[in-house]
Amino acid sequence: MMFKRLRYSVGMRFFYGVCFLVLVACPSTSDITVSVPKEIPADNRSPVTVRATVKFRGVAVADGTDVRFKAAAGSFAADKAQTDATARATGGEATVTYFAPTTPGDVDLTVSFTNPNRESITSTTKLKIVPLPPADASAVSLGCESYNLGALVSGSPRLEITCTLTMRDKAGNALASGQAQFFAEAGAVSDKGGQANGTRRFDYVIDPGATPPVDVSANAAELEANDDMSNQLVRIIGSKEFNPRDGLATVLAVVRGHEAFDDTNGNGAFDDGESFTDEGEAFLDVDDDGILTPAFGDLFLAAFDNNGNGVWDGPNGVFDGDTKLGRVTHVLWTGAPVMYAEPTGPLQVAPKGPPTTISVFLRDDNGNAPAGYDSSDKIELTADSRSGVLVSGTGVRTLSTDLGMTFDSAGRFLDLAKDAVQFPVNRRFNVAINDARTDAQIAMASNGVTLSVNGSVRYTPGPKDASVPSRTVTLIKVDVTIK
Repeated sequence: MMFKRLRYSVGMRFFYGVCFLVLVACPSTSDITVSVPKEIPADNRSPVTVRATVKFRGVAVADGTDVRFKAAAGSFAADKAQTDATARATGGEATVTYFAPTTPGDVDLTVSFTNPNRESITSTTKLKIVPLPPADASAVSLGCESYNLGALVSGSPRLEITCTLTMRDKAGNALASGQAQFFAEAGAVSDKGGQANGTRRFDYVIDPGATPPVDVSANAAELEANDDMSNQLVRIIGSKEFNPRDGLATVLAVVRGHEAFDDTNGNGAFDDGESFTDEGEAFLDVDDDGILTPAFGDLFLAAFDNNGNGVWDGPNGVFDGDTKLGRVTHVLWTGAPVMYAEPTGPLQVAPKGPPTTISVFLRDDNGNAPAGYDSSDKIELTADSRSGVLVSGTGVRTLSTDLGMTFDSAGRFLDLAKDAVQFPVNRRFNVAINDARTDAQIAMASNGVTLSVNGSVRYTPGPKDASVPSRTVTLIKVDVTIK
């Protein structure tokens, strides 16, 4: 009988045996080689190509062979969590696109396939996920799509706006997935992660019944703006003071970054002798004065503590190249509009006398402009038409979603906005009535003429949708008789 001596392998052990050629199948050898970048940035948005070279008995596997990929973290999809992927081999290679997690560290990547002998072959590679560079303090900004939410309006539904954090490194590269945390004095913040345009999105949400912003003492600028408005802006009722900043909520982002510096030699790094902007540790500034005062509700948390000493520290006099930076914006909680007129009426004035002025004031309980999210939201002042009687100051002023306040770069309150033509800082709208009738017209109206000045408001408390209806209210009527 013919036979031959055959050498074959199992694992790493070699031995010789005798086998009949027709009956014996020798075990296979298979291998997987994974090719990935040496380091992958932890940004969750930059696509990384993972290539697996797959062989069976030293030869590329057949085209169409399924190659399976599984990652312990990160995703194989740009817009959702997906830790598993399958690709078909072509020319012995299978490729997938991988998006790293935002947390640095090693991530296990397992690649497997089933060879022609129905054996599952597996290989595990460690992906090295490295931190993003720190953000440049001069290229970190925070803002929202609007700043006035009618959360203090009775029966107000859940209100939500989109806010954006922009971070760039010294080279100008977007850091959408850079390390950042969000905090709010009132309301809630939901981090939506890095966006395709290179920004970081987060939503600011106020649920019905949420605790409102902290009541604070009136600032000198608020009291100055009160001027001769008969206490219409800042008011004291009993022992309680009402002022515009009582409705103001501070929103804080704390990001990993370096202090801003003047890169005089253009090498992209801080060098001794270059000037820099020294920053103190972040804190949640509830009373908007830039000074940490826990007694007024200001908060300093462990998340803000750069040196871990448990207390807030101001600027330290040295350049901090990898630290925590705080950036602030604000959202105003406003209530239903309240309108006053001075004088209140009814009024009687003499014919052809000096013009009669009625001052109309509009605000919410804290002295702020009500929110107006619909294009038809407005303040409307009207007056009856009477022949020969001239009326000025009536008309329509649109509402907006602005704060009506100004702040410095550190988030400190500076003043009430002075450039609001449609809704002035003193919340005053003047209607003037001038009797320009002829003597004959006056004689014909022996009982005088009467007209009314009316004020109404249409407002929408939050971004317009089915759950946030617009409301229209008539708030004043002043009767004027010229006799």
